[in-house]
Amino acid sequence: PDDIALRWIQPMPADFHARFGAIARRYRYITLNQAQRPAILNNQVTHIYEPLDLKAMQQAAADIVGTHDFSSYRAAACQPVRTISHANLFAHGQFIVFDIQADGFLHHMVRNLMGTLYAIGRHELEPADFLNILQKKDRTIAPPTASGDGLYFINAYYPERFQSLLPNAPLTPVWLNLPD
Repeated sequence: PDDIALRWIQPMPADFHARFGAIARRYRYITLNQAQRPAILNNQVTHIYEPLDLKAMQQAAADIVGTHDFSSYRAAACQPVRTISHANLFAHGQFIVFDIQADGFLHHMVRNLMGTLYAIGRHELEPADFLNILQKKDRTIAPPTASGDGLYFINAYYPERFQSLLPNAPLTPVWLNLPD
């Protein structure tokens, strides 16, 4: 399909599995936080026109680092326990970047987390509500799922015996290689 491009190819050992062999994955979710809607980046970022409280959102995101049951932030029944190694929110000009890495992600997990972070940024919820929702293990109490616009897969990480065989090439558009 037109929305898939092959950037490199590498023969791998027979016991390598791109999906099930990964020990971590990393995503970035990009929000344009300004009054004017985007033109060039339309459908490539989520646009939130009202100002968001980044500090409150950062405080909430810090609470999910570690191992938790993410039942409140999943879209389908699956094994919900995941370990988040980092969940960083930072501003880059008018953009808010959510950079998250974990041993795995549930269906719509990053978008569901963002939906709650937006509610916190709008002061509809308090930062402490983020962890309270997580601990209740009930998807029905969390805010709606955020748009898929702005969600980017950054990388998959493998055990060293496989990682060393892979090229050290970014998988994402160059404009997503922002400083942390």
